[in-house]
Order: sequence, then structure tokens, then C-alpha cells
Amino acid sequence: MGTVRHRDDDDDRPTVNSVTWPARDDDGATSGKGVQIGILSSVVTGNAGAVTNTTLTYTASDGTGSRTGTMASFPATAQPGTIIPFALQGSDLGVQSVQSVTLGTSYVSGTIHLIAYRILTMSPAATANLSTAVQLGRGIKLWSGSTVLTGYIASTTTATNLTSTVSIEVR
Repeated sequence: MGTVRHRDDDDDRPTVNSVTWPARDDDGATSGKGVQIGILSSVVTGNAGAVTNTTLTYTASDGTGSRTGTMASFPATAQPGTIIPFALQGSDLGVQSVQSVTLGTSYVSGTIHLIAYRILTMSPAATANLSTAVQLGRGIKLWSGSTVLTGYIASTTTATNLTSTVSIEVR
């Protein structure tokens, strides 16, 4: 996605030298339409409480600069695989580039990554541990070089099971 550099002064806004995205937005272009930004935890974080003051400065997919993305709450001790999205400003449709990230409160330890992604499809799972068969996504375009990541939003804090099958048809 680019390079994140953390300044050693008291400013907790690492600058980001965001490169032009690959041509994989909703239109197969580089403008960022449909591109979302989030933080991925790959090693459990050590923050004892929720972090509620993380922000992002970005350029929207329509080219409007100096936009602010907000994160409602990054969880305490986020487990590996946790992805928390930034809410984009106003009616922005995506992110063309990222300029800075403000980590207002320390995440203490662990490893987090700034990620850019595009949601391909979503489906509700109303009841935990209940099998549901849903066929989704006919006609969704995966651009060359894309990586598919399955996500799951838990409806409970107790252990649940997630089983899925993904089929990709090449035309």
C-alpha cells in the first residue's frame, strides 16, 4: 500500500507515502472508488481498553483531499485477524490515497497494519452456529492479481464456528 513512517517527536501521526493503487477499484481503475481502509491486527495488541481516537487523512476517490476517516473503537487486546474499518467522511465512495494516520492512544504492543480493501459481497448470518446456504456474488469482477479475504463479523463474544466454500469462475 505504501510506506508508513513514524516520526520520533510527540506527534503520533505517522506520514504515509501512499502509492497509486493497482487498477482494482470498483471500476477496475486507480481512482479508489469502493476502496476502504482499515487496521489489521496480526499480533495481539496490548491496549487495556478500547482506543477511540484513531483517525486517517486521505484523498477521496473523486480527488477531494484533506478528508478525515474515523474509527469508532479499536478493541482492547485485538486478536490476530481482527480488522477494524475507518468510516469515511460524508458521502465519500472510496479512498484514492492516504496521507496520514493518527494513533491518538497507544496500542502498547502487538503488530498492526494499515490495509486497503474492497468489499465484494456481504451476507447476513442471523444465528450463530446455524448452517445457512447462500449463493453470492455472481458477476463480481476480480481484477488480475487480487487477493480474496473472507471476513466475519461476530454477533456474540462467545466462540462461534465459521465454515465457507468459495468458488471462482473464470470467464
